[in-house]
Amino acid sequence: QINLLKERKQILIHKAVTQGLKPNVTLKDSGVECIGEVPEHWEVKRLKNVCYINRNALSETTNKDFKFRYVDIGSVSLEEGIDETEEYSFKSAPSRARRIAKSGDTVISTVRTYLKAIDFVNEEKAEYIYSTGFAVLEPESFIYPEFLASFVRSDAFTEQVTINSKGMSYPAINSTDLSRLFVVHSNINEQKEISEYIETVTNKIETATSLKQQEIEKLKEYKSSLINSVVTGKVK
Repeated sequence: QINLLKERKQILIHKAVTQGLKPNVTLKDSGVECIGEVPEHWEVKRLKNVCYINRNALSETTNKDFKFRYVDIGSVSLEEGIDETEEYSFKSAPSRARRIAKSGDTVISTVRTYLKAIDFVNEEKAEYIYSTGFAVLEPESFIYPEFLASFVRSDAFTEQVTINSKGMSYPAINSTDLSRLFVVHSNINEQKEISEYIETVTNKIETATSLKQQEIEKLKEYKSSLINSVVTGKVK
């Protein structure tokens, strides 16, 4: 049931960011197989035409005692986003700890792309320093930040990343190839409506998933208690 809820979430996000919320809108072919049909008034553009990529990084002249929380590829997942960080000073940090992200940006892994390590950067996460294994996407003014994050998380984009990644055991995509991938968008007000809808749906699904997880934990506790009661002779 949890897996079905996760699958349902991805389907709803994909449909919202590629077809919008109006059921009877006229559609056109996007020309991109992973995206499919989109509303007639939407635009199809390459990623490099809707956002800046990797604009900011720590320089080699950064104060050696500068302390920060570092985010590596393995610390991020599609479902949970950033789930842990490590604290370093610049002098002791890995050489790949360089990417800077601002609030409203989106980070996406360009190495081990099968992990789909993607997250939206809020004010707290803007304090982190990210691995050079991430691309930092800074949306243009006509792109609503949360909409870009949702599109990048959707199958419409992650499948493009997978197709264009190179390497078998350690698939990766360089920033140039990433910048050529396609995104679609409507006007910014419609993007905002879609983002609010996705947030509502996501919260409902995450609540349902949490309840299922609680059921599993209670069943585990019951199983453990039952075994203990039987082997100690408390019940026949």
